[in-house]
Amino acid sequence: MFLGIDLGTSNCTVVLFDADGCERASARRGYALERHSAGRAEADPERWWTVTAEAVEAVVASREVDPGAIEAVGITGLATGYVPLDASGTPLRSVILSF
Repeated sequence: MFLGIDLGTSNCTVVLFDADGCERASARRGYALERHSAGRAEADPERWWTVTAEAVEAVVASREVDPGAIEAVGITGLATGYVPLDASGTPLRSVILSF
């Protein structure tokens, strides 16, 4: 089994594939953006983590997959979403997104 995770602008999509590349399960969890001036918005990186975990859990539970059967994880994400962190890895602020 292979797990694909896509953290997009307003949602996280997780898809589970078998060894033949066939989709076995998927889940999507959305999150709100805080919109500001034209072409700029902010997102909460803690919310990204939460919705990603929820979507992964939903996919694994939907097919009763043993997490140990997942051989690889592929992750894609926002190109311009930098997350400033403190020394302990905690986000310092919301992520500024440009469109």
